[in-house]
Amino acid sequence: VLLPLIARLFPDAKIVLSLRDPRDVVLSGFRRRFQMNGAMFELLTPLGAAQFYEAVMTLVERGRIALALDLHEVRHEDLVDDFEGQVGRVLALVGLDWSERVRAFPERAAAHARTPSDYQLRRGLNRDGIGSWRRYEAQLQPVMSILEPWVRRWGY
Repeated sequence: VLLPLIARLFPDAKIVLSLRDPRDVVLSGFRRRFQMNGAMFELLTPLGAAQFYEAVMTLVERGRIALALDLHEVRHEDLVDDFEGQVGRVLALVGLDWSERVRAFPERAAAHARTPSDYQLRRGLNRDGIGSWRRYEAQLQPVMSILEPWVRRWGY
């Protein structure tokens, strides 16, 4: 949401765009209760979550072109399957070397957990949430028309 500001203040910024199946993103956002703010308010209903996802991704796509953003995509599924390779590429992108301490993120997440995502990270990366939307396909049907263009766009 802050990409225009980031582009203005840091025109040479490298931005990592974390991707995940849009259906899993919306389901996960709706199911978790984050500290309430304007953005998180949108996640209180599946429709709100889907519309928010669409708005943010539209901003990303427009920013990629209009703001000439240096975006680097990292897929959640690829991160789970090849943590060292994916993180190694991101570290190289920003000029950092690999460190085994990077693997210790679950312990650091546990020590500083404040959000539902932090609590999930205590378990480390896993495949549990990949494709979880399928168990709720009927309930997500009303928002599928909003998500389908993004499912195709990101290749899910």
